[in-house]
Amino acid sequence: MGGSAAASLFARYARLADDHDYEGWSDLFCPDALFAFGSEEVRGREEIRQWLADRFGALTAFHSIVNVHAVPETADRMAVSADFAFHRREGASWVLAMVGRYEDVVVRDDGVWRFLEHRIVVR
Repeated sequence: MGGSAAASLFARYARLADDHDYEGWSDLFCPDALFAFGSEEVRGREEIRQWLADRFGALTAFHSIVNVHAVPETADRMAVSADFAFHRREGASWVLAMVGRYEDVVVRDDGVWRFLEHRIVVR
C-alpha cells in the first residue's frame, strides 16, 4: 500500500462518514479496531459505527483530508498520518468546526486495507 492507496482509504472514510453511510464507514475498520477521539475510546466495528451515528446523526458536514503520509512497517502493515479539517453546516453557511491529525495503523485484512487503530488528535 503506497501513499495513493492510503489517500484512497481516507477518501472513502470521509465520503462514507459525510454521506451518513455508517455501515460502510465502519467496514473500513478491522473487526477488533481501536477508535480514539481525545479521551474517548471504542473498540470493534459495531461500537465504532454506533459512536459515529450517535455523535453525528444527521449533521450536515464534510471532511477535508490532506497531507497523507504512509510509512510501511511490513508488507501488510503501515503507520499513516493525515491532517484534516471538519466543516459543518450552520444555516446557509459552512463553519470550520475542527482541525487536527489522524494517527493510524492500517493493516491488510482479508486482502483489504483497513484501520486497526484510528486516533483523532484535535489541534
